[in-house]
Amino acid sequence: TGIFDGQNHEIRNFTVECAADGEGILSYGLFGTVSGTVKNLGIDNFSFDATATGKADCRAGGIAGQVLSGGRIENCFTVNSSILTGSRIAGGIAGCNYGGTIENCFAYNNTVTGHSRCAAIVGDTVTDSGAPTKLIGYVTNCYANKAPVGSQNGGDTYITSCEQKSAEQFQSGEVAYLLGEAWGQTPGEGLPVLGGEPVKQASDGTYYNDIIQVTIVWTSMEFTYGETWNPETLQYEESWTASGDGAVTVTNEGTMAVNAEFAYEQKYKPVTGSFSPRLH
Repeated sequence: TGIFDGQNHEIRNFTVECAADGEGILSYGLFGTVSGTVKNLGIDNFSFDATATGKADCRAGGIAGQVLSGGRIENCFTVNSSILTGSRIAGGIAGCNYGGTIENCFAYNNTVTGHSRCAAIVGDTVTDSGAPTKLIGYVTNCYANKAPVGSQNGGDTYITSCEQKSAEQFQSGEVAYLLGEAWGQTPGEGLPVLGGEPVKQASDGTYYNDIIQVTIVWTSMEFTYGETWNPETLQYEESWTASGDGAVTVTNEGTMAVNAEFAYEQKYKPVTGSFSPRLH
């Protein structure tokens, strides 16, 4: 129970050892069993191997071995990991999900092996027929570069918006866009990032970030100083003469609308001539 908030951090380069046979059915991952909430967390280069002779029966996943009723994994990912279970239940995010929820997660470039209840996100989402209570897990809005959910699942009622995506779709920003507001990415670079720059979809189906990039150019001006004799005051009077366009040009090179304002203040001597500051 409780909440584990990874606060958009990653845990990298760790190994979990499988117990010897005879210990019963065990669950392996960063967490063995999740019945509370795990969110905003990434796993990179996790290693688990239960293929050797004499290893215990198990359920294994990058975030959790199993998710049970009331358990929830959201906004999490597993990448570059190896989860080898031989003929057991395995998944990139969780080995199995019995009555819980896995939402807004992705898995990429993992090696996950097991029997038919083995997949890139979660291997099994329905308890066996002999279980005291039939429990079915929900998997929503999750993506992987391989089949996301194992063959034993609750069908379209429980598995929604879960798709296999190509490397190009991951890199383009499409997956980050689909995963929702917790995720971001620079389209064309890498993978979705927790807390990254938000991704938007253009009308042509491509993906982009909001970019503010403005160039301001003030055309060149020339100012000439002069003195004029005033016979009435018997003094020389200073003057400045300006020549040039005086235009201020603001060019929006980003993807967001920009409001530009321009103010001119003449602080010293009066200036005559063609100087007429204005905004383009």
